Amino acid sequence: MIRLKLEFIIQARLTRARKQRRKMEDDFVFHGHSFEGKPRPLFVTLSVPGGGLGNYMFMVATLVGVARKNNRIPILMYPDHRANYFEGLALEVTAETNLYPNRNLTDDDLMFEAACSWYLNDTANLSTTKFANRTVALRGYLQSFMYFDEFREEIRTMFTFKEHTLNAAKDAILQGIQGLDNTSTALHNQTKVPTLVGIHVRRGDILHDPHKAHGQTPATEQYLLRTALRYQRKYAPVLFIVISNDIAYCREVFVDDHFVFISGTPLEVDMAIMTLMDQMIMSVGTYSFWGAYLNGQATDISYFRDWPRPGSDLARITNKSEYFLPSWHGRI
Repeated sequence: MIRLKLEFIIQARLTRARKQRRKMEDDFVFHGHSFEGKPRPLFVTLSVPGGGLGNYMFMVATLVGVARKNNRIPILMYPDHRANYFEGLALEVTAETNLYPNRNLTDDDLMFEAACSWYLNDTANLSTTKFANRTVALRGYLQSFMYFDEFREEIRTMFTFKEHTLNAAKDAILQGIQGLDNTSTALHNQTKVPTLVGIHVRRGDILHDPHKAHGQTPATEQYLLRTALRYQRKYAPVLFIVISNDIAYCREVFVDDHFVFISGTPLEVDMAIMTLMDQMIMSVGTYSFWGAYLNGQATDISYFRDWPRPGSDLARITNKSEYFLPSWHGRI
């Protein structure tokens, strides 16, 4: 039953994503056409490529959201291999010299964010800014859902993973479940298919300086166990699917017979797994954000409320009300 449910979700998403890709190609991709002798369209672009996968996705989602709000064409000045992860994403990539002919990009071409997780209101109506009649290059991390959430279904569909990635995610889930001890109570309930609850645990670099000094902090063991217990009681029978960059730590924290530990899979497969869950427990970071945001069926999403560390530099530049969706639940 779990296999059939996952296969149904995957096929439905791929069907929507392929339709979405065709629409993006029609709306945004030029296929070699020149603007010579034609009115030049107004563009929105990004001044620099993103960092990690979650950062990259925030920037691209914001690019598309700002373009949609302003009836402009989103365009990239840098190719990025991560665009190939997604079935529904189609954006034109061009050289900087095509957007800014006969000169270099300058600060006057840039629209700067105030802070990494604060929404910049001017992006909602570029016609009231100095960029009313020219290309604007967005500069910053752009990590607020408010840039793009009014186009939520388009963004989710755009970031649908490729078929081979979704199938790898499905296989990892099923193999993990098969590897459970046959005494697992969640697998022996014959009247109800187990609820799949994803748990993402970010650790690694955020445990150390300079990230730690800046204000990064991992979700606590108390938060992880308390939140997992809440879901276990509410959605029984439950199977927890654990994704982490520190699986050894997770095996020490989660010791019951209903935890499946995913290891040895690429980062895009791990995120795809999160998007297939029935419910989701986040930890911290943009990667965790997107694993939850792209999950179209989860109705109960939790995040670690004490990130960033209170009083830190990161806390001062993070507006949590513009970063976490209002429907998500902050817990400690």
